[in-house]
Amino acid sequence: MSMQNEITLTCKDCGHSQNFTMWNSINIVLNPELNDKLKNQSLFRFKCEECGEEFTVEYPVLYHDANNKFMIQYLPDTASKEDVEKFEKEKEDAIDVLNQFTNMGYKFRAVRTRGNLISKIYTFENGLNDLPVEFLKNVVYNESPEEMRNNLVDIRFDGIDDENKLMFILIYNDGNSLMCKIPKNTYDDAITNLEFIEPEYYSEVTMNNVFGYIKKEAEKEGE
Repeated sequence: MSMQNEITLTCKDCGHSQNFTMWNSINIVLNPELNDKLKNQSLFRFKCEECGEEFTVEYPVLYHDANNKFMIQYLPDTASKEDVEKFEKEKEDAIDVLNQFTNMGYKFRAVRTRGNLISKIYTFENGLNDLPVEFLKNVVYNESPEEMRNNLVDIRFDGIDDENKLMFILIYNDGNSLMCKIPKNTYDDAITNLEFIEPEYYSEVTMNNVFGYIKKEAEKEGE
């Protein structure tokens, strides 16, 4: 089930205090209305009822999609040491349950940014493996305009279009974005070499560390 708690926040602009809902966990089968709110990031947005000022509130949340059999733990980069230690303890205590879910076909991931959280949701909703998707983000990066790379802050997977192409959004620090599409058969070629790799429970799989998983698997095969 979805779990939430109310906290009181003070507007940074006018000092007005009001309640804000923090979601500890989201089950989008039971609460499908929360799916779009997470994807458009309104679940993390505070809007002052007094002056209209808006700002982002970062907090940990567990995303659970029972239909597509995956769970994603969002632990923001700003998470406290206590939040990280709590998550590690809960993961350790739940190992038997995690094993049972794995036998049912579940995947478990951890992410540190909202961009990666959204990318993972779209990846698993489309029945894809996230290792080749993260690998293809590197392809997108290398094919992006060289003069713009220094301003690139994120690459997000955004689903599959009507022409069966994988869509990636390149986001720049000036607020602009660029769409890049890759044919699905490119993903199919990549998954041939990557689908057998399954990271440990709640591992963080990103475009920056995906090659580490590939190298680790290659070393394992060479033993």
